[in-house]
Amino acid sequence: MSSGSATYEELRRRYKPESTQVLFVGESRPNGGTFFFNGSSNLHRWTRKAFETACGRTYRDARAFLAAFRDAGFWLADLCPDPVDGLKGTPRRDACTAGEPALSRLLTELQPHTVIGVKLDLKPHIQRAITLAGGKSPVLHVLPFPLYQ
Repeated sequence: MSSGSATYEELRRRYKPESTQVLFVGESRPNGGTFFFNGSSNLHRWTRKAFETACGRTYRDARAFLAAFRDAGFWLADLCPDPVDGLKGTPRRDACTAGEPALSRLLTELQPHTVIGVKLDLKPHIQRAITLAGGKSPVLHVLPFPLYQ
């Protein structure tokens, strides 16, 4: 994990709910400094828009949305600790595979009711992590990434 990752993970933990009911799993934070938990990523923008539409409300800013997201028991974790959007093919898949044990440990710790993968090709990685975690399996849904799929 790069030294810059620590700052991102501190911000991610700030919005961790007491009880995670729904765990979103992304591939990784993007290169370039954007990040879901600072309100600057495409994933943040489209997730917030979906929540606003579904809930019939508008959040005044990113912090208000993230607080509501947390308070509803939602959280986002990434399969890979460092950005992989610059990788293609086998190196990218290998990075995702390497993240499966850590995701498995997180699933064991959090015991979410539902897991939502946020990129279609993450499904086999998330399924393997769920299997590794053992115990009661969460409901799994996998969505296309809002920008590309």
